[in-house]
Amino acid sequence: FQRYSSPSPSTRNTRTPWHAQLPLSLTKSCTRSTLLIACGVARATGLPLETGVLRRRRHTKTQTRLRGDAKTKNVQGAFAVDLRRAEALRRQGVRRLLLVDDVLTTGSTLAACAKPLVEAGFRVSCATLAFAGQ
Repeated sequence: FQRYSSPSPSTRNTRTPWHAQLPLSLTKSCTRSTLLIACGVARATGLPLETGVLRRRRHTKTQTRLRGDAKTKNVQGAFAVDLRRAEALRRQGVRRLLLVDDVLTTGSTLAACAKPLVEAGFRVSCATLAFAGQ
């Protein structure tokens, strides 16, 4: 990553949500893997970290034991945008989000997370720490 002297105020960094919304204390201390990575991206790029815009709508099975289409089906419709937070970001001029995840295998989780963000009017780019292709 390149550190920008003046990151675009229209861009924020966010991460794929865990099974439950994290308590504020965990969010501030950057403890889960995707949150740790997103915190590192924020430090490296200067893009502010936004943890409230994307949330889980329902619990899903772990993706690690599923294959292909089962992964897509597992996370389909599992994520939603917090409309109040999205509107607040739009009022601040935020139009783009960098969606951060830990590992990319089929891309199902990133696609399922990006879909409601795009539907809410954001442009979404994705970044992962690792790729575990088949």
